[in-house]
Amino acid sequence: MQTISFLVFSIFIIWLAVKLFKFFFRREDDYQFPENRQEEQEEGKLPYHRKDYLLTLTEKKFYDVLKRVAEKNNLVIQSKVRLEDLIEVDKQEYNQWKWRGHIRSYHIDFTLCDKQTLRLLIAIELDDYFHSRPDRQKRDSFVERALESAGLPLLRFTVKSFYDENEISNQILTVQNK
Repeated sequence: MQTISFLVFSIFIIWLAVKLFKFFFRREDDYQFPENRQEEQEEGKLPYHRKDYLLTLTEKKFYDVLKRVAEKNNLVIQSKVRLEDLIEVDKQEYNQWKWRGHIRSYHIDFTLCDKQTLRLLIAIELDDYFHSRPDRQKRDSFVERALESAGLPLLRFTVKSFYDENEISNQILTVQNK
C-alpha cells in the first residue's frame, strides 16, 4: 500500500514540476492574446469589468482639498495621468523605444494645469504606505528623475487623515513661483 501511495505521489510531483516548468519557461509566442483566441472573439465578451470609482477613498479625500485649492488659483486637476502623457523622450535619443517603455506603464496621481490653456504645471503624488517598499521606492526615484529631467515639478504629499488646505496651497504656490 505504501508503494502505491509513493508511486501516486511521485507521479503527481512529476506532473506538477512539468506544469510549473512550462508555465515559467514559456516563450513569448506561446501567449494567447484575445485577438488570437477565436472563442473570445465569437462570444464578444472579454474578461473585464468596470471599476466603480476612479479614485480610492484616500485619493478622493485629498482630491476634495486639492480641488478647492485649484479653483482658487485658476487651476484644473487631472487624475491618474500616464507618465508618457506628461513627458516624452527627446527626439534625438538613440534608444527612444527603450526610454518610452520605462514611462509607458507608470501614472501620476494628480496633475495641475492652467485652467485656460491646460498647460502642465505640477505633478502630484500621494504617498501611502506602499511607497516605503523597496520596489516602489525604486519606481518613485525613477519617476522623480524623469520629471526633473523633463522640467515638470513634482510635489509629494503623505497620506493623512486631515489635509491642511493652506499648507497644500503654499506648496503649490512655492513651486509655481520658481
